[in-house]
Amino acid sequence: MSIIFLESYKRIFDTNFSQLYDARLMLNSLPVIIDPIRLADEGARLVGDLSLKPMRRLAAVCLNADARISIDLQFGRSAQKWRQMHGTITAMLQVACQRCLQGLVLELKAEPALILLQPHEREDMMPEEAESMVATKPVALAEIVEDELLLALPMIPMHAEQECAAYSPISKDSPATVESHPFARLRALKKRTDKVK
Repeated sequence: MSIIFLESYKRIFDTNFSQLYDARLMLNSLPVIIDPIRLADEGARLVGDLSLKPMRRLAAVCLNADARISIDLQFGRSAQKWRQMHGTITAMLQVACQRCLQGLVLELKAEPALILLQPHEREDMMPEEAESMVATKPVALAEIVEDELLLALPMIPMHAEQECAAYSPISKDSPATVESHPFARLRALKKRTDKVK
């Protein structure tokens, strides 16, 4: 097991992938661009924090653009010799509640477990329950992290009812509740006819 060091990646991408390499390196020795296949072959581990700013799709739904995302990703080989990536990604993000439109703090946790494939490797040979990623070229680390957090994001983020500014509890017996039910009047009519019988 080894932890990726900044200088070795800087040397590799400055010479071989100049068109992809951003030249601005992330904090805590995390590279901007990674080669997942190579990391798996080396049994590498990536640990540190990322900025939300390069994750444009996720940043678009967040109110705190300065949020930090913590990652701990382990690359290696499975018992069946498949290249794999697994670990945890956590973030505290503020989004708009879809009920009251006020800020809502979400604690997101993603636990990716991916089999890393090269283009010539067959997906149908993998275990049925496994998820895969075909790595045809080096990719942005932020892109992988962003995809995982978007999957962990609730489809409709809302406060709990008691904490939401737009929530107003209504008694079951109140007239508003009766009138709001589309069949309330029919139910009342049926009760009257039952009494007559």
